[in-house]
Amino acid sequence: MGFRIEDGKGRGRFASVDHDNRMEVASVTLPMIASQARGGNAFALLGRHTIQSTAATENVAFIRNDNTAAYVHMQTLTYAVATTAEILLTVGFEASRTSGGLSVPAVQLFRGSAKESGIVAWDNSTNNLVTGVTSLVNFSEVRMASIYTAHFESTGSVILGPGDTLLVRAVGTAGDKITVGSFLYEFVEND
Repeated sequence: MGFRIEDGKGRGRFASVDHDNRMEVASVTLPMIASQARGGNAFALLGRHTIQSTAATENVAFIRNDNTAAYVHMQTLTYAVATTAEILLTVGFEASRTSGGLSVPAVQLFRGSAKESGIVAWDNSTNNLVTGVTSLVNFSEVRMASIYTAHFESTGSVILGPGDTLLVRAVGTAGDKITVGSFLYEFVEND
């Protein structure tokens, strides 16, 4: 005699099988950041900049992973702009910070956790963020006009290993305002 699979809540419901003998199931998929937040490993960053010189490339935000073992996975990156003409935003790797900028704290998303992030970041709200960019490897670029918000969803596939950096740059018109926000989580890889 066979056996029956019953639901785990004791309601007496049995699993269903379709005509191809496949079990009918239902599931909910949560992004990895949701489970990492519960362990205190998920953080948010917010950077701001006002364009100073028309048509000049200016740094908006710089992020570095100072964890020695954990990898930083970027879940999302959101750009919000207010411009009279157009802003070109570029995101890339391999920048090195020389000086300046305002230190931006990584905000713990699990409000009950006291864990601190190994991410260090600076925005250019003080208009003096200087980075020594030797060979910036760009991986995302968006051109935006008017008052607009764009959302980059990487589902954790943009990864900063220990010591790796990420830089957001912009070209626009003097007075244009930019805000860049990101949700990130720190994860110790088991390779």
